[in-house]
Amino acid sequence: MYFFDPHRLPIAAAAIIVSCLLGIAMHGVIRNANPLTWQITNVLLGRLGDRMDKTHRPRGDLVFRGFLLMLLIIAFAAALAKAAELLLHTVPFYGVTEILILTTTISTASIWVLLLDLYKITESGKAGQGVYYTLAQSARYNLANADPHTVNRAAIGYAAQNFSRALVLPVIFYLLFGIQVAIISSVIAASSWRFGKAGFSKGLGALPLALEWLIGIIPSIVSAILLALAAIFTPKSKAGMLPSFAPYAQGGMPVAVMAKSLNISLGGAFQDISGSALKVKWIGPKTATAKNEAAHLRRAAYQLFIAHILLLLVICGLYLANTEFSLSFILDFIP
Repeated sequence: MYFFDPHRLPIAAAAIIVSCLLGIAMHGVIRNANPLTWQITNVLLGRLGDRMDKTHRPRGDLVFRGFLLMLLIIAFAAALAKAAELLLHTVPFYGVTEILILTTTISTASIWVLLLDLYKITESGKAGQGVYYTLAQSARYNLANADPHTVNRAAIGYAAQNFSRALVLPVIFYLLFGIQVAIISSVIAASSWRFGKAGFSKGLGALPLALEWLIGIIPSIVSAILLALAAIFTPKSKAGMLPSFAPYAQGGMPVAVMAKSLNISLGGAFQDISGSALKVKWIGPKTATAKNEAAHLRRAAYQLFIAHILLLLVICGLYLANTEFSLSFILDFIP
């Protein structure tokens, strides 16, 4: 009901902390590092989208099918948002309900745990089919025949994208417009993740990608800034931006910042989990290596952790600044 209601700031901070605790506690139980809203969207609408995605048909036909699918997705998102609103009015429980609902739209510690698990098996040289499966399901990459360097590149690139689209994006929309818009933005991001195929969709994913770019460009910039600042506090990392960025559908500025800070190349050829070829643009410094090692995974996890801390500090700073302003405003009227 209010644009940027300051009372949402502590709820957003609490939701991030709860998500972190749940991500650590559910480690090894849930084989998907994405938000719950993404997983629900995949379960309910994923197969329908796959049936509609007849790649032998003309692009115009696929784009129209994507339009119909997107209408269904938006209707689903609106229904989910309405259900959340009714739940908040029925069982507010002193703000705890709102915290838990917002937690379903974000993903935090699950990404660090995934990177650290991958680091452990890469460092030890042991097989880690469970970790590979979690990464494949989360990033929607077919890693069956991928070498360790390709797997590591996929993991770091996915982690940078996930920070932007599965955390910063819903949190910003929640702070600005409330829980309903946060849910809708999360479902739109889920549709892009599920059908966009990193920009290589034959047409069905064109509209989901366009809508996500429309709502996600500012969160992408904010995420890139947070990751660049986090690089300052990450050992052996370099803060800064690259002169060129990956396309938004392939990660955009957050991926470029991660590549710059770790001095690695991200991207390359991948295969979607459904079998589609994804020729992702290479992004990274000219002197960077595409052979992402175990040490890069550990530094990436540390950088993401620091970026989460910085986001929490920004939220807490905004709350304290608003509280101080409110108190001074009240004191001005006291004789």
